[in-house]
Amino acid sequence: MTRIATIFIGLTLLTSCDCDQRVSGTVIDKETGKPLQGVTVYNKIKKWSKTTSDTTGHFELSNISGGFRCPPMTVIADLKNYDKVEIKIPAGGQEIIKMQKLALESKTTIQLMQGLWFHDQDSLALLTINKNQWTFNYRGEQTNTDDNYVISIKDKLPEFVKETEKAEFIILTNKTDTLKYEILGLTDSTFSMMYFPSGKIHLYKRKK
Repeated sequence: MTRIATIFIGLTLLTSCDCDQRVSGTVIDKETGKPLQGVTVYNKIKKWSKTTSDTTGHFELSNISGGFRCPPMTVIADLKNYDKVEIKIPAGGQEIIKMQKLALESKTTIQLMQGLWFHDQDSLALLTINKNQWTFNYRGEQTNTDDNYVISIKDKLPEFVKETEKAEFIILTNKTDTLKYEILGLTDSTFSMMYFPSGKIHLYKRKK
């Protein structure tokens, strides 16, 4: 019995030993390869165990885990405007975490565009956006069908802009014409865009 008890105690001690889970790595942008600073990195099981990546994208996490062998740590990387990443890192291991920017949300852009806008250089030049309908008009003049367009939002315009450039583009179409713009800025009060192919910039302001 003494021998069995000794073996049992020994096994108990072995299985109850704490291990120090230490993992580290670098967080980068998946497309550009550049390090991402300020990424929240945390242990999925123990969310209080977290850190943020530094200017080089580097992070380190540690956790005391029970068991004879240290299991891998499931790590979550979270940053605004990026998809969350979940990855398992072996204890003592290092990993490069690649984060993908969220896809452009055209619905959100169109929602921001809704309403009546006045051209910054000519207050009589109006732009009305209602759902996915875009209408140019000039105060005092009757609007005709040629001034009405259907809106679509694209993230590429290869005939004018390199495909590697990240931007949002407005494509306006009607029966006779197609107009193309790049969105330079869009807030609740201002809307600026560049017309292709001339490169002319238009600034509109929402009526207060």
